[in-house]
Amino acid sequence: MILGIFAIKFQKQLNKGNAEKLISEIEYYKKENGKYPNKYQVKIPKSINGIKITDMEYILNSKVYKNDYVIKYFDGYMYEKLYFSNSKKWHVDD
Repeated sequence: MILGIFAIKFQKQLNKGNAEKLISEIEYYKKENGKYPNKYQVKIPKSINGIKITDMEYILNSKVYKNDYVIKYFDGYMYEKLYFSNSKKWHVDD
């Protein structure tokens, strides 16, 4: 059980680090090119949740998030984490 707790904490730190790296790559691309990259112009990292591994989501200029991008991934057993570029803040959706 204790090992499981450490694994969850490690996975959450890994996921957050990968998401922060993706945000840095997106912002660097915009600085160099004057626009945000599409999802094929950046490497989308994986999100690790227990035994499930999925791609993080990079949502750009959707109907909901106009002139903004969102990074979204499942972090844990009941939580989605979302980063909104317009506010530069993380939100947790449970």
